[in-house]
Amino acid sequence: MKHQRISRLLLLIVFLSSCVMLLQYCHRHEDKQDILRYALLHPLQHFDPYYTFDPDVLMVYQHVVESLYKMDSSGKIYPLLAVDLPYMSDDRRSYTITLRDDIFFHNGQEISSEDVAYVFTRMFYADYPSVHKDLYKMIVGASQMLSGNTNELVGIEIHNDKRFTIHLEEPYEHFLANLTLPYAGIYAKRAYLESSYQWGTQVLVGSGSYRWHRLYEQDRLELVRFMSYHGLQPTVDRLVFSFYANATEAIKAYENDQVQMMTISLQNVLHDCPPWLLADLVEVDRIGTLSLLLNDTVGPLQNLLVRQAIALAIDRELLVDIATQNRGIAMYNYLPSIILGSTEESLSPQRNVEKAQALLVEAGYPNGLSITVSYPASSSMERTIWKALAAQLQEIGMKLVLLEVSPQYWQEQKAHGEHLMTLIRLNAYSKDADLLLYPLLHSTMSPVYYRDTIIDQWLETARRSDDGEYRARIYQDIETKIIQEDVILLPLLTLPYYYLIKPYVYYRPLRFSSENLSWAVIGRERERERAYVFTEEGKA
Repeated sequence: MKHQRISRLLLLIVFLSSCVMLLQYCHRHEDKQDILRYALLHPLQHFDPYYTFDPDVLMVYQHVVESLYKMDSSGKIYPLLAVDLPYMSDDRRSYTITLRDDIFFHNGQEISSEDVAYVFTRMFYADYPSVHKDLYKMIVGASQMLSGNTNELVGIEIHNDKRFTIHLEEPYEHFLANLTLPYAGIYAKRAYLESSYQWGTQVLVGSGSYRWHRLYEQDRLELVRFMSYHGLQPTVDRLVFSFYANATEAIKAYENDQVQMMTISLQNVLHDCPPWLLADLVEVDRIGTLSLLLNDTVGPLQNLLVRQAIALAIDRELLVDIATQNRGIAMYNYLPSIILGSTEESLSPQRNVEKAQALLVEAGYPNGLSITVSYPASSSMERTIWKALAAQLQEIGMKLVLLEVSPQYWQEQKAHGEHLMTLIRLNAYSKDADLLLYPLLHSTMSPVYYRDTIIDQWLETARRSDDGEYRARIYQDIETKIIQEDVILLPLLTLPYYYLIKPYVYYRPLRFSSENLSWAVIGRERERERAYVFTEEGKA
């Protein structure tokens, strides 16, 4: 009996020693890996973009799930999962696409036309449609699905496992560009149906350069390199997205080398970033203009003279100085200069306090007026801009009563059309004005305050045309109408995007799309000369 106890004890000691050795090996192996840690400023528990516009979700998602096509910083489109660009019918309403033979999902399944068809079909289920459905609702049968008349998307015609055709109700010039977006990423149908309740939280199966590893709730998400990836292997073995409750905690983690990269808002740059970290800042100018949207359907803003007075009260240069410490750029037009349809003519007026005061008197407000404006408490930049705008409008006799509310309540107000004024900024992923105008102005988009059948017709006509010059003229007419004639949109300024990136991480954020960290390279300071530097155009 005594010998048996000794034998068992020896076996236990050997087992524990083996476990320790295995753990040491794993730690040594992990130490040899290149791991990029990226800070996210709030805990995320769901990484399926089906129901969200959250840019952090989209950024993570595109590492795992790829789209049929990709777009570079110049707007040129290349095949990614497809053999070539689509064959387009003469009427520009049908896109025939052939999938590559060497694309496999992370579960070993080969990509097929059925997977593609299911991705688009799922977008339009009437009971739970995707929030991004408007980008693809021109597919034949989408409207019937959204109305609940059918559960089949007849606009996807499958020829065989690798070849299919997408049929549109009418020509849409920007449809191919929409196929490059992560919302149209192709995932494994079978994997989704087997794990639909865990999709985006425990399971996510695509064909990207990284595969889902594990989500540690309230802490981090880990992705690992997909060794059978069809393209160039990323140099970083593991991506770790660490969650932090606020920017202060994330910046502290960056200081302590717990993360190597993070986005940082302009307000945090101005007020929270230690001086010794400013050398790590990377600035990116993305297409989009912060603007003031006026609700012309309620209250005093129904009066055109009041809206004109507001336009004349704004000093954009002073606004840029106060809100951004001159890091932003004053904007007198909504469409930036590189966008199709932009004009060199300044559409917004220069500040004229006396004329603005006279317009208020003419509008029936000789003693001025008061307007209540609410904004989400989560946005310190909005708070700063609203206070600066309130000071400028006070000079013409208009008092802004500013209410800071919860983001949830603010969204409820927005959904019910209760905001008299709203700060908005749409970002474009290419140089096409449709991306900045259609979601903002078309009557089918919800919520929208401004409803104009002429604008709707212009937007639809531009979408159907393949004549760039003709489309540009339409967009110029639209911008003139909303800024000068109807005065419902007041361009204010552009805001740069900022990143903190460690000197030994060689990566340049993209101007148009969210981050693809597959291109990042981690090196040592003395190896800078030999390290790859990644720019908007790719490897340099």
